[in-house]
Parts: sequence; structure tokens; C-alpha cells
Amino acid sequence: MSLSHAIARSFYFPLSFFLLLLSSHTAIASEGDRVPIFYNCVRACSDDGCVRAGAWNGTCNTACPLAASPAPWYLRLTRWDCLDDCHYQCMRLIEQLKAAHPPGQVKGLGRSKHAVVKYFGKWPFTRVLGVQEICSVLLSLGNLAAHVVCMCTLLPRLLGRSQGRNAAPTHPSGPAWQDGNTISTSNISNGITSNGIMSTSPSTISASSSGGAPADAGKYAYPYAWVWIGYGLVSMNSWLMSSVFHSRDTWLTERLDYCSVDVTVAFSLIAVFTRSLGTKRQLSAFVASMLVVAGLMYHLHYMLFIKFDYGLNVQICIVLGLAQAVLWVTWSQLTRHPHRFQLLRFLLLLHAAMLLEILDFPPIFKLLDAHAAWHATTIPLTFMFYKFVHADIDWVTGHEIMVKQL
Repeated sequence: MSLSHAIARSFYFPLSFFLLLLSSHTAIASEGDRVPIFYNCVRACSDDGCVRAGAWNGTCNTACPLAASPAPWYLRLTRWDCLDDCHYQCMRLIEQLKAAHPPGQVKGLGRSKHAVVKYFGKWPFTRVLGVQEICSVLLSLGNLAAHVVCMCTLLPRLLGRSQGRNAAPTHPSGPAWQDGNTISTSNISNGITSNGIMSTSPSTISASSSGGAPADAGKYAYPYAWVWIGYGLVSMNSWLMSSVFHSRDTWLTERLDYCSVDVTVAFSLIAVFTRSLGTKRQLSAFVASMLVVAGLMYHLHYMLFIKFDYGLNVQICIVLGLAQAVLWVTWSQLTRHPHRFQLLRFLLLLHAAMLLEILDFPPIFKLLDAHAAWHATTIPLTFMFYKFVHADIDWVTGHEIMVKQL
């Protein structure tokens, strides 16, 4: 059995497991907005601006025209209208009644256990200054900041403005260029892989007589710079749209969020095709990338103009994410990348964190749910992945220098 077949088989069970969980998760309808007490509350609130659930009265300070007082500035800023605010206020009142009274005492809720349920596909979060999911917003901005910080470090290397680090590739065992370390052409001639990367350790190449990196080390560019620049840009856009969507869930912000995630997943697949196929197979990488772009365009057209299918979109993202993991692991093993275990550790942690996205639970303190917790895990994982990109730059540019000197 080949290495790729073995890795693909090892991912078959996790993929089936994730899709099974997802199918059961997405099949559950939003129970909260279907009970009569919620419907009647929203209808009465829309009429006179006051919130009522059966015999219990709530606030009359809503964003409705007939409300007791004008809507606060932060609700106007975040564009809460009468119907949306009635949905929120009725949801809040019903959840308060469920928590304060035993089952069967609140008419319209039944005698079953008063479990926390979703309304219109979302858990009942506590709104903070008009922001619907404050923890998800802050953590999305944290992910955005992580990408910005990492790109500020990475861009000088990719654009050739930082000769110091580009000129001195490193290796886990120590600096790549050491005085007195020599190797003959015959020792490394068989170490060139099919995508132009050497499989031997760069620490065995001779340095210049003065030590350190060769004088012309900065001339050799990293051929995949555009990949990681593009990856950083689409990732930052994705997290920005995520923060906007979790601030205020509307028709527009929802589509901006989902579509930006789709673009990020597609570009990540292009990145793994481009990096794994290498400079020797640029035509194959281009064809694979164009197929990904065509698939993305079709999927976005389907989501935006045919049916906005939440379950299908998440399933596709999970399948493509696992496919990327298989490709990354296969490539790193076949090329004997010196930092393959660092990449593998990142992939394992990333897919372990994905369980938070699938194994949903009600928000803790009505603020932090599983989705927000998943956002929290991706912040340190972002730094971990960019660390691998830096290591890959060291490896590629170091081997280019070695080949040119032979």
C-alpha cells in the first residue's frame, strides 16, 4: 500500500464521523421560534412595542415606533428594527420564564424539561450594546489581529526586504551555514526531489570562508511568495466578515461571512496544490487551481442565487479541509520536509479543534458558545502555521543556494 493510500484510509473514519455528526446537528430545527408563545409575543410586540408572553409582561422599551421611549443609540447604530428587536426581547423573556418556573407552569411551553433551545438557528445570547455575539466578535478580531501580526513579520521576507533572515536559512538542528561544514556534489546529487527541493539537511553545506550565509544568498527568491500573501489577505478578510456577521446577523452579513469562508477554504486548497506540486509542475498546479476556482464559482452561484444551504456549505468546507490535510501530510512525507512534524502537529490540533464547531452546546453565561470557543483555539494555531511557513522559506531558499553553488 502506498503512503498516500494509507493516509487517505486513515482519514476515512474521521471524515465519515464528522459528516455523521454534522448531519444530525443540521437536521435539528430551531425549536424556540416555533412555539406558540413566541409567535404570539412577537406579534403583540410588533403591534404596540411591548413584550408579553402569556400572563407575563416584559419591557416596552423596544425599537418599535410605538415603544415607550426611542431606541438607544447603539441599537440604531447596529440597525436593529422593530421586528428584530421583538424577536430578541421575546426570546429573552421566554428564556427567563423557563429558568424561573418549573415545567408546565408557563402556558404554551408544555410540560417537558425547559432546556435551552435555539431561535432562528442561533442560541439565545445576551446582547451587548447591540452586538449579538460579543465573544465571537472579539475572538474573530483576535484572529484578524493574529494574521496581521504574522503577515507583518512574513511580508518583508517574501518581498525580499529582510536580507538577514532570508540569507541565513535555519534548520531544527542549528544554523544552515556553519564554518567548516562541507559536502561534495556526489553526496547531494541524489537528494533533489521531483519538485526541486533537496531532501538532505541544509546544515551540511559549506559556508563562505568568513562564515555565515554566502554573499549572494539574498538573490534567491522564495517561489511561493504570492501563495502566502494571498492566503493572508483572504484570511484577514474572512475574519473581518466573521466579526461583522457575529455583531449583527442580517441577510447581507450572513452571506458575506459564509462566502468569505468559502473563498478562504478554496484558496487554501490552491495553496496546497501550488506548494506540493512545486515549480517543476507549474502546469499541473495551474490546472488544479483553475478547477478549484471553477468549483468555487459554481458553489457561490448556487449559494447566492439558487439555495442558501447551510448544511451543504459546512459539509463541503469539512471535506475540503480534510482533503487539504491529506495532501499536506502526503507531500511533507514524500519530500521528507525537515519541518513535517511541525506541520503534522498543526493539522492534528486544527482538526481536533473542529470538534468544537460540530459538537455544539448552549452558551456559557449566555455569552460563550462552542463556536466562539473554536474561534479562541484558532488564534494560537495561526501563529503555529505561519511558523511553518517561515521554516519552509528557510528550507527552500537554503536549498536553492546549495544547488546554485554546485
